[in-house]
Amino acid sequence: MEETFTLCVVRVKRKKPFFITFYPFATMKTNFLKLAGFFALMFGSVMLFTQCHTDVNGMGPEDFQGNLQRGNGRGRGAQNGQQAGTPGGQEEKGLSKEAVCTCLTANFPAEALSEAEKESLLFMAEEEKLARDVYLELFAKWQSPAFSNIAGSEQRHMNAIACLLSKYQVEDPAGNNAAGVFKNETLQKLYAKLLADGSVSLEAAFTVGATIEDLDISDLLKASEEADNQDIKAVYAELTKGSRNHLRAFTRNLGNLEASYTPQYLSKELFDEILSQDQERGGSICGTCSNGQGSNGKGAGGGNCNNGTGAGKGNNGKGRGRG
Repeated sequence: MEETFTLCVVRVKRKKPFFITFYPFATMKTNFLKLAGFFALMFGSVMLFTQCHTDVNGMGPEDFQGNLQRGNGRGRGAQNGQQAGTPGGQEEKGLSKEAVCTCLTANFPAEALSEAEKESLLFMAEEEKLARDVYLELFAKWQSPAFSNIAGSEQRHMNAIACLLSKYQVEDPAGNNAAGVFKNETLQKLYAKLLADGSVSLEAAFTVGATIEDLDISDLLKASEEADNQDIKAVYAELTKGSRNHLRAFTRNLGNLEASYTPQYLSKELFDEILSQDQERGGSICGTCSNGQGSNGKGAGGGNCNNGTGAGKGNNGKGRGRG
């Protein structure tokens, strides 16, 4: 009779242990297949657990790094006015134009509009439209997702400017104008030039994208310095943040083609500083946190979305909470 020995491989709580019996001098092929089958079973179990973890959350652990931070701030009134603030990191794409307009009106005062502020709003309305129109055309030609994704963001920028123009009862120059049509003659000429330049090659198209964002950031910074209305400065700051992200995206795409971009409007120092920073999260305008209502009280649900603060007001008291 052949000598045999038994190895206890694993014991789970109080269940019976799982054994594998080895026959050192018998059929080596059979023993090898048993051992291989065991390890395949263990590996499959680990993979199944990992997959289940991913499916339950809708994303893997690494995806959480790219997910927006959320504040979940709560405000409590003196009596029954408990109100849960909306998530603190709502991205700009989560709100409709109507919601943005409503919140800009509700959460910011209607201050006197200076001539400089009026002119900057009129110009930025069409400059954001220029960016959107050029990107849509370049996407149609080159089919790069960078252009379609950023074009969608530019539409939301247009919406924010349109809300401010509506709030201050100024006619929107972009209005329902067709793509590539501008009231501002300078922007009309620039559109034609950028579209022609971007049609030469994919590298040239990414360079055009970087140029537009370079110009946009420069113009937004200047316009913000001349503005003092709270809502205008808040919108300009948010648009500038988005444009910085767009500039990073286009320069990365150029880098993938072993090309680079030299700033034409921003200083080299500011340009390098922007590229050295990580992507920024959107949604810091109070208007991107929608208002909420508790069981017996109302809350602004506003505050600074970046750190998740929110304000709540109860029947007979006020409260602030930080998420």
